[in-house]
Amino acid sequence: MAYKPWVTKYQIQILAEVPLLDFLERKDFFSAIHDKLSSVGRANFVAIGSSATSSMGEDYYSQNFHDINHYQKALDKNKLPTLRGLKLNQRNNTRQHVAVRFKLNLY
Repeated sequence: MAYKPWVTKYQIQILAEVPLLDFLERKDFFSAIHDKLSSVGRANFVAIGSSATSSMGEDYYSQNFHDINHYQKALDKNKLPTLRGLKLNQRNNTRQHVAVRFKLNLY
């Protein structure tokens, strides 16, 4: 924890109330999170931000505009800022599954 003289008393109070996890507790904590996220598969979500990707189950995928001007114009028109979208076939599902597993294993 960084030493900041103006919040030291507050930091000490927090540590007294809720002690920090030790190494093994942190390892178990992050392992449980990783296992939970890895087992979920794909969830429905609408992404926010330029070039963000949305997913609706295992059937649909979309990507927002990369360019912030196009993104903003779509929002100004009360539309989703979707650049492209597609209905996934079996090959797309396999590619997306491999990409997600690859990303999860990097962290």
